[in-house]
Amino acid sequence: MLGRLTAALLVGAGALCAPAPGTAADALPRVSISVKGEISDARKKTGRMVVRDGGRMFYRGRIGIERRGQSSQRFPKKSWSVELRDRNGDNRDVALLGMPADDDWVLYAPYNDKALVRNVVAYATARRMGRYAARTRFVEVWHYGRYHGVYVLMEKPKVQRDRIDLAEPAQLLEWTFRYQARQKGRYFRLPVSGYHILFEDPERKDLPRKRRAKVRRSIGAAERAVYRGGWRRHLDAGAAVDYVLVNELFKNRPCGGRRTRRRCGRCAPGCSSGSCGWTATCTS
Repeated sequence: MLGRLTAALLVGAGALCAPAPGTAADALPRVSISVKGEISDARKKTGRMVVRDGGRMFYRGRIGIERRGQSSQRFPKKSWSVELRDRNGDNRDVALLGMPADDDWVLYAPYNDKALVRNVVAYATARRMGRYAARTRFVEVWHYGRYHGVYVLMEKPKVQRDRIDLAEPAQLLEWTFRYQARQKGRYFRLPVSGYHILFEDPERKDLPRKRRAKVRRSIGAAERAVYRGGWRRHLDAGAAVDYVLVNELFKNRPCGGRRTRRRCGRCAPGCSSGSCGWTATCTS
């Protein structure tokens, strides 16, 4: 364990010391958003977005956008979920700023991280440890010509080859607290801790009843094993250790508290594999 911790510390130091994409004097990529009225968390509003880095245009077109997060919505600087759309309103996969093409993106506002880099370095550390964590790019955001500051454009976690790459059948779950679970829709609770679980990808409505029941049984068995012993039969031990190390190294409060987390894994009885970091751990 000491050797693994030392290796994780070296990886974290390497992420901090890695060559920057440019100097401090270089302009960050610019994201310009145009949406009429207030951007709410009730449903995505239609708007337009332009993503430009220097003289290169990465995106110009339609989007759906909504506020992201729960407690962070109290901050004056809001995070947003963005869906790229074509002229018919359908999903449109586009590669943004060197990241693999997809239609779902996040504009994360690091308001309570005054250095702006904590999550970005944590994600980079997890990736260097061989785990999946969202790719990120720093950008500056304008909304209808008004400057909103430095944001992090990042991938939205989802089960697919270029993001959380797991063999089918796979399921991404969100582990969260009661208030947020009630706001988001139907959920189930873990048998020991009572934590609230939401189906994230695929969504609950897209899963047959037997599949949902199998996921619940599998997750329940894994949690009981954590408390009673034999957890290695249900969890990828390496992924679980890496998850705790990254969260502790970067003082992430969700690691041991009642905050949002994500779980992913294959729904196969008695075994699991995965490669998630930071706000994600893997089970099945």
